[in-house]
Amino acid sequence: MERVRVIELNAQGFSQPAIAKTTEIPRSTVQRVIQEWNIQQNLKADSRSGLEFRDKRHLYRLSDSDPYASLNEITAASGLNISPETAGRILRASGRQVRQQTTYISS
Repeated sequence: MERVRVIELNAQGFSQPAIAKTTEIPRSTVQRVIQEWNIQQNLKADSRSGLEFRDKRHLYRLSDSDPYASLNEITAASGLNISPETAGRILRASGRQVRQQTTYISS
């Protein structure tokens, strides 16, 4: 596991650039792994906060039930803590057509 190797080299006194060169891992990643280790003493990678499949399926059903609903309406109806842009990305990735919310500026 590369994370273990980074922490071992750091414990041996290697600099971050030297660790990056030795392991062929970007220096920013080496820095992040070391910082996470110093804070949490944990080598497990934090998962990105993505939606679970059932949440995506809920968005799909909302979109399919009202194909003319805007992203704002679908997002509000979903009850999920996501932006309309995120909902749009998820729906477009599944091949669904989405309607953008039109913003009008009054003068």
